[in-house]
Amino acid sequence: MLAISRRTRNWTILLIVVPALAYGAAKAVVWYSVRNSVQNIRESLSPFASLEYAKIASPVFGSFGVTGIRIKPRVFEDEISIGSALVHIDDPMEKFNFLRSTMDERIPTSLHFSLHDVRVPLTGDIAAWFGKNAAPGNTPGTSPPACNTGAAVTVADMKRMGYEELVGNVVLDYSYDRRSGGLNTYLKLTLQDMAELTLEGTIPAAEVVFNTNRVKGVPKFSDLSLSLHDLSWASRFDKYCAQAMGITEAQYVQKRMADTRQAFEAADFEPSPELLAGLEKFTTGKATLTVSLNPRDAVSFTQLPAGDDPAYLIDSLGIEVMVDGEPVKNLGKAKEKEVVKAEEKKVEPQEETFKPTPIQQLPQYLKSRVQVFVTDGNMHRGYLDSIDAEKLVITQHLAGGSATFNVSRKDVAKVLVLRP
Repeated sequence: MLAISRRTRNWTILLIVVPALAYGAAKAVVWYSVRNSVQNIRESLSPFASLEYAKIASPVFGSFGVTGIRIKPRVFEDEISIGSALVHIDDPMEKFNFLRSTMDERIPTSLHFSLHDVRVPLTGDIAAWFGKNAAPGNTPGTSPPACNTGAAVTVADMKRMGYEELVGNVVLDYSYDRRSGGLNTYLKLTLQDMAELTLEGTIPAAEVVFNTNRVKGVPKFSDLSLSLHDLSWASRFDKYCAQAMGITEAQYVQKRMADTRQAFEAADFEPSPELLAGLEKFTTGKATLTVSLNPRDAVSFTQLPAGDDPAYLIDSLGIEVMVDGEPVKNLGKAKEKEVVKAEEKKVEPQEETFKPTPIQQLPQYLKSRVQVFVTDGNMHRGYLDSIDAEKLVITQHLAGGSATFNVSRKDVAKVLVLRP
């Protein structure tokens, strides 16, 4: 057998040990960085909730973060659980650049983050709290409010639809575009057995700042796309409302479409048959609905016009609608309003005359000309200055001045007031 020289053996050991030490050191950096971030989050939450976790995942290559998260609000007995919260970066150098940004309290220029297996119970204190702050449930013999257009779905409604907890996944991804200077953003929320929502957009360069540890205001978007894909929510909802109303699911869908048309009509908008057909298809859970906004100028969510007519919104925000990837070419138009011109009528001034007036109504005629007849047959003329429980005060304007006198109410037989 060939003997291995001491020098060769030493180099072999170095080639094994040094990378192992470097990997261990890198792994330790990741581990401590994640732990410090979790500690900061835990301290921020401490007034409202406790946060515990099972394990820190800190590989040098691949995703890193925390698993087995449990969040317990201070005022509830329930617990919100998260299977994992991970940052997905494979390249070690990119990973350390990201960690350095967070340690320096700078917003990273890119992020790919996910929450997996988020669970919120619908049977305990949290659900009870939401129930107290939601619209009341239906009473026997009436349809649930949620089944009417515009009404909110309550926890009680969801439990009757078969949901015992909310189970979801969240993916957040953004990256800095060096050519445009803007930020490309992506958000995907998946609720198990309910629906999948995807939000994509671009934040223009003027709104992008990476040298601060806080976000000032709400970022503006130059384009935005919202896509909603039903997983089973629509079919459950239609079935629930149809049973509650004692009608078929097809009849309930037609009712919802009738309500939708009425809502458009109330907004003075005439939807196209193509748009109504797409909405009906989506209402039955048989389509993916995508709404895109391409405003003339970048807008934030807080600046979206509210209360304006749909035709104006479509034009100013550049709204486009797609159903299953096919664009709805014609959304509709504003209703033509009938302009009714009222005939101009000349209002002839009514001639004022002295009219009998009950004494109880005299306070509304203060400063008016009056004729007061008293029980002895005399009549006093003048202006009514005041009246109380005992007397009327009358002022007469005379040449060179005026005279004021009182008339006892018990002596008043009749009062005439100069009025229309």
